[in-house]
Amino acid sequence: VLWVFVQLASLAIIAALTLKVATNDRQRMSVRRLGVVSFIVLLTLFVPIQNNLMNGQVNIVVTALTVAGFYFWSEGRSNAASIVIAAAIAIKIMPAAVMMFFIMRRQWRIVFQVTGTVLLLLLLPIVIAGQHLIPWYTYYFAHFLSSTANSLPVSGSERFFTIAGLFSYFLPHLPQEIGAPVVRMLALTSVIIVLIFVELIMGRPWLRATPKPLSQFLVYSTYLAAILLLAPMSGSAYLIYLLPAVTVLTLYLLYGELRTSTPVAIAFTVYVLFFWVWLARPHGPWMVFSILVLIATLLMLNRTLLYSATRKEERENGRTREKRTERRERGHPLLAIGNADHGAGGKRPPS
Repeated sequence: VLWVFVQLASLAIIAALTLKVATNDRQRMSVRRLGVVSFIVLLTLFVPIQNNLMNGQVNIVVTALTVAGFYFWSEGRSNAASIVIAAAIAIKIMPAAVMMFFIMRRQWRIVFQVTGTVLLLLLLPIVIAGQHLIPWYTYYFAHFLSSTANSLPVSGSERFFTIAGLFSYFLPHLPQEIGAPVVRMLALTSVIIVLIFVELIMGRPWLRATPKPLSQFLVYSTYLAAILLLAPMSGSAYLIYLLPAVTVLTLYLLYGELRTSTPVAIAFTVYVLFFWVWLARPHGPWMVFSILVLIATLLMLNRTLLYSATRKEERENGRTREKRTERRERGHPLLAIGNADHGAGGKRPPS
């Protein structure tokens, strides 16, 4: 029962921090709007949430720690961000993918802090386990990470959660000895290409017109989604990593600046359709398509917000220039006379 409360508290933390970053504290969400957003998010991610709660999984807690890490980083609290991200990685190795987010931004302090904290947390159990700790880690690496990385996905669920599973689905006759390394390398290369494309479009500094925390959070959410595409072993419980992205998309489509953004709405609808097709036919590549469409929707959201923010900035700059011109004219009578002369066709009145 206590663990269920911890999981529910973690869900609340994910929702609260996501909304805080998405709204930039500029508007307060009413209870009704929170209820509508929560209902739609639960409708699209009911299966992973239920799976985590019923089976006592740690994925909700890990996701909450990862989202909290971004929030602390965006607030300039790198020490707190390092601790919570390191805790997430120490619990489950999959969130280590978000370290590429900080490497791409040359946040070397947080990279080194997370690395050192993870090593410290991994060595803490030696107080209880003693000399058995190293064999346990060796067994974990050999039988989980290494074995799954060097074999083709064959199980019904894992096959259709990852890019490697997608390749093995369309190339079913590849031999294990040759196919596994090739498929895993193709999967890794594909995801890296996707993330580089996302960084070039969404994360570059020339996108400063977009509110920085939200713009960067969209990129961060893409890294969380990419975890599913590269996971050595997958299950429906891991889909909880999509929760931040689905929450911010739902918020902006319903109540944000995107209420009239038809392309983003269509893309998000396609994501939901793929997700529900996967629920009906889990032995198809629908979940991979769903995740890829979600990443594309995040990209479209960022570009739409960029365009809206740029137009708003241009209008504000135009008004600022007009006010400066009016102040100069009021402060310089000769300038006002000159403008009047120009408006009269350049003819001076007789002296």
